[in-house]
Amino acid sequence: MIRPTDWLKIAAAVACTGFGILVGWQVAPPRAMPAETTAAAKQADPAKEHGHSHASGAEHDHGSEPEPDDEGPALSSATLTRLGVVIEQPEPRPFAATHRVFGTITTPPEATRALFAPVGGFVDALRTRAGDVVPAGHDVVTMIRDSIGRVRLEFTSEILQPGQEERHAAVLAVRRTAGELAIAQAELARIETFTGDQPVVPREREIELRYALRRAEMAYEHARHELARHGLSKEQIEAVIGGGHLPPVSAARWKRALTHNGIWTESAESVYLALPEAIRDRPFCVATLGELAAGDLLTPDVTQWLREAKNAWPHIEALGALLQRGTTLAELDRLVRAGALDPAFGIRAPDDAPDWDVIDVVVRTGARVEAGDTVATLRDQRRLWLELLPEGREIGIVTELANSSAPCTLRPLIPGSGPVVEDAKVAFVDRRADGRTKAIVDVANARTTPGSRTWSIQPGVRYALHAPVARFENSYVLPREALLKDGAATVVLLQHEDHFETHEVVPLHQDAEFAVIPASGVGSIPDGARVVVRGAFALRLALRQGDEEPAGHGHSHGM
Repeated sequence: MIRPTDWLKIAAAVACTGFGILVGWQVAPPRAMPAETTAAAKQADPAKEHGHSHASGAEHDHGSEPEPDDEGPALSSATLTRLGVVIEQPEPRPFAATHRVFGTITTPPEATRALFAPVGGFVDALRTRAGDVVPAGHDVVTMIRDSIGRVRLEFTSEILQPGQEERHAAVLAVRRTAGELAIAQAELARIETFTGDQPVVPREREIELRYALRRAEMAYEHARHELARHGLSKEQIEAVIGGGHLPPVSAARWKRALTHNGIWTESAESVYLALPEAIRDRPFCVATLGELAAGDLLTPDVTQWLREAKNAWPHIEALGALLQRGTTLAELDRLVRAGALDPAFGIRAPDDAPDWDVIDVVVRTGARVEAGDTVATLRDQRRLWLELLPEGREIGIVTELANSSAPCTLRPLIPGSGPVVEDAKVAFVDRRADGRTKAIVDVANARTTPGSRTWSIQPGVRYALHAPVARFENSYVLPREALLKDGAATVVLLQHEDHFETHEVVPLHQDAEFAVIPASGVGSIPDGARVVVRGAFALRLALRQGDEEPAGHGHSHGM
């Protein structure tokens, strides 16, 4: 609340201020007249203009030179340069008037790419660091993966890997039955010599021996079949019967065993035949195909992929193990393309951009990583977004641009903070979670220096989209700052030799950057006129200050 004493102080201050203004008005020198008034005074009394008297005998021929209707005294070129004055002779041209919609440069979500460890393992080495530029396909981090292991022999274990006792029993059985068969055959042959037309040995004995021979033959065939079931060929069985050792494990032996047991399917055979011989000769390659066939995992899609994916062939055993664990075909394909099935492999920069900026590497050499862990973050700034938040009529403008795919121009709000982008297009218009309308403009970016992380346009820079709203076919187009207000009129400054004069114009259109002046008729610019297009306001101030300086030579003419 204002106290009475405060009111007294306020009244005293107002009184002092008024008294000071009155005294200053009384003692101040008279203000110089504008250029037009001064010119009239010159013509009315030339003697007063020069500030001297004419004595007798003195002859002065002042003449009657016309005074130009200018904006003040002539200024030197250096002065005009200091004022930032730019003078041009404009020519009529077509012009598209635009409406500005402001926005901010952002990075599209897909431009930032996190690199993940496809499998678990250890970081072997860092091939790059934050701030580098890596070409597509270049290793960012190298890893040593965990062991994947082989396929589990759930359906084929008894066939391909019988127990030691079972193998011994099969060998002993075939050898024993072979001996029994030989004895039975020899005994029957001996008895038959005594059982002719006049049998010495009873016929019953011959019959018993024949039954014994039949049993020996059956036991022998069963023993041979057991060895064949484990993949031994006829030659190998004969060698075992003859006292030889069981043959070592081989792909051919296991393939015969699987075929003998009805597990080797057409799908397994087609994949097997597609593989190189060096891979086919690996026993666990055959075991893998047999186990997948027995487990009904060799579906048509998997079979076709295994036949065609040449990069997958060296890892057939690991692929079988992953299929058993439920890994999808798409995931298998991704692992193969990433090279993640090699014992040591590199996590590479993606191939969908020529190169990438390394934003961060989050792992260290020797660190343990699990499948799916982030190891690095990359960014491709070739494609940016200009994110607009239009309001009011701007929503209709950007929506029409999006529907028509019409080109527009993007200009940075701060000159020099980025290049002007021509032929940009509104990609889409959407509504944000907060209810505001959002429009996205695709912006192509380029490096200022090849191989560096310096880009022409940086995220966060403010830009204006210039949306076409009208077109003028033949008009003068001036910078907006070329127009000046002179009362209710709009004027420009025209240069005539060494002085300037105002000229009234009637703009057809003007915005924050440009003004459109008719090429002819009322409010136009004279043909060939030289117009101050930059620094007009500063120039007018300088000219008016020149008008206010005291005129005259300050001398008298005496006898």
